[in-house]
Amino acid sequence: MNEQAKVFFSKISEKINEGFYDEFITIPFMSRQLIIKLIKFNINKKLDMNSTPILSEQEIKNIINDAKETALVTTQIFINIGLIEKVNDNYKVSNICKKILNT
Repeated sequence: MNEQAKVFFSKISEKINEGFYDEFITIPFMSRQLIIKLIKFNINKKLDMNSTPILSEQEIKNIINDAKETALVTTQIFINIGLIEKVNDNYKVSNICKKILNT
């Protein structure tokens, strides 16, 4: 990463870690860390294309949506294999998963 990219990445990471985008983190497997990793990936992609390594607010929102889609797929897989259960509007670790974790 060049200096401009490092500065931008540092500022946006700080914003994320301070909870600026927490309202969008609404499902299991979606985390600040996932968003930060996707932002870093997109900055590096811009650098690879010799573009300015700055992301617009819309690009950041798109990255957050990508993180949400990734988290939804992961959550669905864990539900399908029985490791988590959806109870009302919440998720919980299943008894199967508890048994696995306790062994």
